[in-house]
Amino acid sequence: MSVDPEDQFIEKMKATLTKSGFPAKKVSLPLEKVKTAAESRKLDFEFILSRLGMMDFPSTIEGDKIIFAVQQEATANPFGNMGGLGDMDGLGDMLGGLDLGSLKSMSQEELMGQVSKMMQEMSPDQQAGMMDMYKNMSEEEKANILNKAGDMGIDPQAPV
Repeated sequence: MSVDPEDQFIEKMKATLTKSGFPAKKVSLPLEKVKTAAESRKLDFEFILSRLGMMDFPSTIEGDKIIFAVQQEATANPFGNMGGLGDMDGLGDMLGGLDLGSLKSMSQEELMGQVSKMMQEMSPDQQAGMMDMYKNMSEEEKANILNKAGDMGIDPQAPV
């Protein structure tokens, strides 16, 4: 086990969630208890949740509970299942502060228009950042992006 208190806390959270049936089952934990436990160790609670999300332990806060649940695939809008956006949290900042959560309520036509507009307005640095993010993704994450593009009617093999 790691010596780093943050890593230890995350491993303990993962073990608790797994023991409770995650990912097959949705698991809820008391928000204040988990937040207090993190803060008593001088850990950043939001950062812990973010790291857990990147490790395929996505969460949402609902009232006084933290809900850990694997999202189901969306059908019409590929952003519709991205409640907390998981490993794409930094993407909105990279795209000029765009609220990616707003994309999940758009029709497919509106979504395509927004994506087209974003691509036209990207700076070379943003484009490079997107490529770096993509290169650092796992093969499964890359496949999910290609599937989402296909769901939106975009041919991932077409030249850009």
